Amino acid sequence: MATTFYFVRRSGLIERGRKVPAGAIPLFPSCREHTQRVQARARLSRSDNQSLFVPGVPEAETAEEALEAVEDFVNWIVNDQPPGRKNATVVLA
Repeated sequence: MATTFYFVRRSGLIERGRKVPAGAIPLFPSCREHTQRVQARARLSRSDNQSLFVPGVPEAETAEEALEAVEDFVNWIVNDQPPGRKNATVVLA
């Protein structure tokens, strides 16, 4: 069985397929765990209530901001590391 991948377009739309189209950014392989996390953590489209978007990409004003949002999302899905927590320190009192 061929591997499928999640990928994102500049609009932030998340799609899945066997090939990543030109201009799209590959995110990660499709597996049950990733699919469950994508469905739980991606932003749901307001227009069709079905399409999923990478949070922060549609609002990004520059390509750099969009790529940072994609990087945060990939870390959140693959490494279970929430956005904004890259260098967070946990202090237990």
